[in-house]
Amino acid sequence: MTAPLVLGGGAPLPPQMFVPPPGLVLPTLGLGGTIQVPPPPLMNAQPPLPAAPTADDETRRLELQKKLLEDSDEPQTLQQQEDMSIKGHSGRHLVMQRLMRTGNESRVVVLRNMVGTEDVDDQLQDEITDECNRFGSVKRVVIYQEAQGEYEGAEVVVKIFVEFAEPHESEAARSALNGRYFGGRLVKADAYDMALYEHEDLSG
Repeated sequence: MTAPLVLGGGAPLPPQMFVPPPGLVLPTLGLGGTIQVPPPPLMNAQPPLPAAPTADDETRRLELQKKLLEDSDEPQTLQQQEDMSIKGHSGRHLVMQRLMRTGNESRVVVLRNMVGTEDVDDQLQDEITDECNRFGSVKRVVIYQEAQGEYEGAEVVVKIFVEFAEPHESEAARSALNGRYFGGRLVKADAYDMALYEHEDLSG
């Protein structure tokens, strides 16, 4: 054991412990007096790779995904997705009307194949109104000529929309006029979607 170091005749200094700085590797004395230098620490050691997913992990993942889909409020059917994709005030109004409507409450009958384009004149609207007044109170008659294509010379069909005051009146007209011959033509009468009609969409 070494004696404490005395400088200039003063009080002896206590022995000092040497602490190596971080990262410094000191050699040690091994068996037989050999000097052993430990390997330097790995600075760029990579973390261990995650274990491959097992069949149980995959099953749990699929069950969680299924539960999330069942709990989701997002539309799952194609029709729901189409309805939800409608944007803007008028589109939302159209969707709300369709949701609120129950059963066949249409007040509009569409008459197809009743007349041809050559029969459309100024008197046709009044004639249709008089004919349909037998079934109820007619509020409006719209004569719509629809081209069956965008090319020149496309066939044009005439559709007649008759709006009644009450749904039961339009149903009475539909029942009476469907399958009836008018001027040699077989008339096809159908209830028309009120939401489309109120948005002036006569393409249905």
